[in-house]
Amino acid sequence: MSKILSLKTLSLGLISLSLVACGGGTGGSGSAHLEDSLQKGELLATQNGVQIHQGYLNLLEVMNPQIESQISNPEGKRRIISKLMEQELLYQEAIKQGLDKDPELQQKAALYSRMIYAQGALEKALDQQAEEEYKKNQEQFAEVELAHILIKIPRKLPEGQSEADLKKKAEEAKAKLDGGADWESVMKEYSEDKISLRNGGSMGKLSLQDRRVERLQWKDMIETAFKLQEGAIAGPFQAKDGFHIIKVVKDKSLPPFEEVKQRLQFQLKNKVKDDLLAKISQGKPITYEGSLKQEDKKPDAAKKESASTQEKSPTQKIKEGAKEMGEGLKEGAKQAGSAVKEAAETVKEKVSN
Repeated sequence: MSKILSLKTLSLGLISLSLVACGGGTGGSGSAHLEDSLQKGELLATQNGVQIHQGYLNLLEVMNPQIESQISNPEGKRRIISKLMEQELLYQEAIKQGLDKDPELQQKAALYSRMIYAQGALEKALDQQAEEEYKKNQEQFAEVELAHILIKIPRKLPEGQSEADLKKKAEEAKAKLDGGADWESVMKEYSEDKISLRNGGSMGKLSLQDRRVERLQWKDMIETAFKLQEGAIAGPFQAKDGFHIIKVVKDKSLPPFEEVKQRLQFQLKNKVKDDLLAKISQGKPITYEGSLKQEDKKPDAAKKESASTQEKSPTQKIKEGAKEMGEGLKEGAKQAGSAVKEAAETVKEKVSN
């Protein structure tokens, strides 16, 4: 459902841009530019003379990067193209009927364009802030690809076993590696990470921004890995999930901005929006007028309202909550009783008939 909704939103956006660009007509440089963009690239589908090119999908991706995952496979691509074809057939029929000259529809298109331009202002500020953040904090985005041997620390240690015993086991594995033993064989002998055992102990690419770094206390391990060369082995490192011996599969590198851009924008979105609105409004509050105008409250009324909204003590909250719960249960029982009685009478009536 969400996929279809997002597609509809994008389609409406494209139509509104086309209509507004030409002042509600079918001509004009804005509309012509859009049509050129839609017709670019490989021809992907046709239906009764209507064509969908790769350019259409490219525009959708620009407007909503999340759609990339939906068109990454042929089935998803066909599903989206099918929806685009429906929209194009209806759009061209609307043009034939002269609906692009309809004042009401032109007004709707203009309203859509306001929303799109407003979003554009936010996205521009977001792009700038994300790039600045990337340049200032590159160490936070640096990645290193690791494999590991993990000796787990169970939540409850078996009787007679201690963390020191587990550390000793990890040190034993490391000593074998230092002595020239093969990584694969030592990993299979010692590692308790069943998932990574299948692929050489791979942990994938890790950065300091990875949620697991803080949650599992991997920071020391990752920072050490950043200083090592490809193929280097280090550890054991004690973390929340156990003792890790790591091997650097691919040494430290900085991913390009485009790879982390979307994640950065997600993190910064609310702050950038608040900062931009504060700047545009110059910090001035909204003043409601007409029927929404807020009259100044009289001192006595304001004082009374303030007193009524004061924070209640925990004891008062518990008492009031219990009272409300009791009343709710009482009312619920009453309604249930009425429902049962009504059902019984209905059954009785059917049987008698």
